[in-house]
Amino acid sequence: MKEDNKKYKYIGAGLIIISLLLMLFSSTNIASNTQNLYAQSNDPSLKIMSVENLTGPVQVIIDLNVVGVQAQDVFIQDVEAQGGIVVDTMYTLDNSILTTIDASKLSTLASNPNVVRIVQNQDVWFAPQEDVVTQNLADTRYQQLNVQPIWNEGLTGKGVVVAIVDTGINSQLSIFQRNGQSIVIGSQQQYGEYVMWHGTACASCVASQDPFSKGIAPGASLLNVEVFKPTGSADIWSIKKGWDWVVQWKNTHQNTPLICSNSLGATPSPASIILNTYASDMVNKHNILMVVASGNNGPGIVLCPGQSPDVLTVGAVDFQGNIASFSCSNANKPDVVAPGVSINMFDDQGNPKTASGTSFSTPLTAGVAALILQQHPDYSAQQLKSVIKNSAHPVQSQSAYGNGIVDATAAVNAVPGISITVNGSSNILYIGLIIVGAIIFFIPEIKKRKK
Repeated sequence: MKEDNKKYKYIGAGLIIISLLLMLFSSTNIASNTQNLYAQSNDPSLKIMSVENLTGPVQVIIDLNVVGVQAQDVFIQDVEAQGGIVVDTMYTLDNSILTTIDASKLSTLASNPNVVRIVQNQDVWFAPQEDVVTQNLADTRYQQLNVQPIWNEGLTGKGVVVAIVDTGINSQLSIFQRNGQSIVIGSQQQYGEYVMWHGTACASCVASQDPFSKGIAPGASLLNVEVFKPTGSADIWSIKKGWDWVVQWKNTHQNTPLICSNSLGATPSPASIILNTYASDMVNKHNILMVVASGNNGPGIVLCPGQSPDVLTVGAVDFQGNIASFSCSNANKPDVVAPGVSINMFDDQGNPKTASGTSFSTPLTAGVAALILQQHPDYSAQQLKSVIKNSAHPVQSQSAYGNGIVDATAAVNAVPGISITVNGSSNILYIGLIIVGAIIFFIPEIKKRKK
């Protein structure tokens, strides 16, 4: 073999081997610490999270690797045989049960090969820190997000649905009426009617019909997913139950583009980091874009589930494009930033309200995502995340800004990039490298044929 031919063979084979190793590295999720903490194990002690030092009755979430109600019923019999009381069940996002049981019985349950993990169902407090102001400042969100050119083209988010996972929406307000009907087309209320103003305010950021303060996607419809209690907290199960309902809704509306907006976040703890895994499942198992607030605790720690590598995590900037002092960030997140200081919206009584927080950057970004999906309804969740990230207007090199400020016009006109995630949800780049490697490997044979 000629020396040149050997060179082609070595380079081609090297590219193929490296790409295969990278795919293996990605699929085993080595780079995702929070995912690994909840990886399935055959060791029962490793399946039990955040309840090691507890005694007496404890409420836990048990995730199973079985499918279907009948398989769940069989496991429930085991729980009840150990004295457990089953409080609730779900089987769409995951096959899971919520049970109250004596902590001493958890090891026995964990030894069941169908158990993936057992996590304490802790109350998670979502301190809003909205920094409410008293006067309405000049509203620059439309200019900052560059939505007017898209509206001029007739894009309003029509046909797209945005799930607002929050404190509930007052769907009867005039700001949510379009053509004599409410734009809130589905509702799951775990604790009765809307429990505070926050959910209505976030919904108004997406799709308010008010002509003077309209939402970013005024043509979109909404799902009201209430997961907060009247006390202002949400436990892990309630959040997961809300997401499970969103998946059920999607399964019965397969042809309707859907986005999930989550203006919530929990300080990382052995229990709360499971929210990262559940949010990733929404993206990877069910192809639903999860738009998530980075949090309002300032630089240093991004809240859960905003830590998930698969969600679109949103930080906040002020009307001058400067990062908000409260916006959470770390080396990897947020992915993008959006206006989040002195945002005009409406409270649960329909009164104008001005407030600040990544809580509002998030639904504004979800509104932009709705505009994109109207134009490109075939985009996957990962493609949608990719175009929003890659088309963002860069501000500074600091990680607090992520890829930059969300740009609606650029995102609508962008071509989906290659989204490389640590859990192997996208291996397009690696496959491309394998193809290139194969072409290089066979260049000598191609040359011979031409001769």
